[in-house]
Amino acid sequence: MEVEYQAITVGEENQNTQASADEPRDKNRGSPEETSDVVPRVSLERRVGVHQKICCWKCLTSEYFLFGIPALPITFAVLILLALIINYAIAVSLGHVAPFLPYVSWLASNSPEEYIFDFMMSLVAINVAFIIYFKFKVIADNYKGPHLVILLILNKTCAWIGFLGSLLFLLSATFPYVYEKRIAKVHSIASISAFSLLCLYFIIETVLSFKIQYQVRRVTLCISVARAVFAVLASICLIVAATTGKLAYKLLEKGKDEKQWKAGDGGYELHVTAAICEWSLVFLMVAFFLTYISELDSHVTEMKVSYRHSNLASLEEV
Repeated sequence: MEVEYQAITVGEENQNTQASADEPRDKNRGSPEETSDVVPRVSLERRVGVHQKICCWKCLTSEYFLFGIPALPITFAVLILLALIINYAIAVSLGHVAPFLPYVSWLASNSPEEYIFDFMMSLVAINVAFIIYFKFKVIADNYKGPHLVILLILNKTCAWIGFLGSLLFLLSATFPYVYEKRIAKVHSIASISAFSLLCLYFIIETVLSFKIQYQVRRVTLCISVARAVFAVLASICLIVAATTGKLAYKLLEKGKDEKQWKAGDGGYELHVTAAICEWSLVFLMVAFFLTYISELDSHVTEMKVSYRHSNLASLEEV
């Protein structure tokens, strides 16, 4: 709600006070004590109105709402690890999957674990979207080095790729891996597409890290190299998991329960390889996002300082 106020300049205030002093006091106007505080009261309303307008559009960047931004990668790691541990324990204890290296998708193929997993993975997808947005803002707001236009375009493209990947993760959580083939197909396509887009996002972010290192605070050579290692390993794990998993399904005997895959069954070695790569891919994603903590913390500190300075400057202008 906008606060309406009457804009009165200093010159107009002096003229009004001088005119009121020269005019004869009317009986119906009241005592001088009642009219002497009119101008200060309007001036106070003007100050309050401006301050509320300033705070209204900056409420989401207020320092009270910024403290949790550097913790977003940690929240992502905690959520996804809890989802995996809790659902693995439930699925194995109920006999829904084999204990040794089931696929991640299988942990959500039966109730009740599918509801827990879908809910937590939805939170993970939303969390990833926030991480990608604030990482985009780090470069967009702070980078002033060479090739500025090209890097800003690449940064925006990278952010949109990440947003699309998080949306596909949300879609895969909405359609869990179940026995119905149509839903399982939607889940598989959404999951593979999401992992592929995030691996592409990791590669572009790694390139940006090497370009902006020492130009943006806390982006160092060590962080850039770590991201490069995680991005390359994640891409390799994705390719190996997709190829070996597809071959393993072709070698599995018809009529066998895939979720009870055991040694001696057709394609078991390929299945184990695909499962190891899939789990490794998840952990590499967690490791990559954890490298954002220092950058996000530095950006939040600068946002707090800028917010305080803008508030002080706006109040001084009033």
